[in-house]
Amino acid sequence: MGMGMGMGQGGGRGLGRGAGRGLGRGAGRGMGQGGGRGMGQGAGRGMGGGMGRGRMAGEPIPDLPPQPAAPPQPEASPELDALKSQAREVEAQLAALNDQIDRLGQAPAAPRLVAVVDDQRCLGCGRCIQACPAGAITLNALAAIDAGKCTACGQCVVVCPQGAVVLRAWRG
Repeated sequence: MGMGMGMGQGGGRGLGRGAGRGLGRGAGRGMGQGGGRGMGQGAGRGMGGGMGRGRMAGEPIPDLPPQPAAPPQPEASPELDALKSQAREVEAQLAALNDQIDRLGQAPAAPRLVAVVDDQRCLGCGRCIQACPAGAITLNALAAIDAGKCTACGQCVVVCPQGAVVLRAWRG
């Protein structure tokens, strides 16, 4: 048999929410804004299915010393306001620094390689056309490479007897 207890501090801003609902359900659950002291013995939610009875707000709990009233909340001071303002500024600076880190961490895309034909060396033999698995090369007297289709596999470079085909950086 377990017994759950909810203890609240009054003053309108304490632990607990209200005065209880009678048998088996007491107040004093959660960190809410409450209008009463929120003191009550309940069914022990999470602590076992104990026997409990609800209590009215302000009624003391037997066997427990009375709880002191909540300390008064300090009024906002100029110093506290200044510290909060500085904290907001630091948070904004941190966000800006994190954005800058993210931007710098994103390296620009490396240029991709494509096959390029040297018109001065190409004899138009067509070996590169047969070697190209992407079908990126056509022949009109000289080889011509479609950069959009080229995968830079290098097969055309290997088979060209004149060394007329090379891989170069291309930024399209």
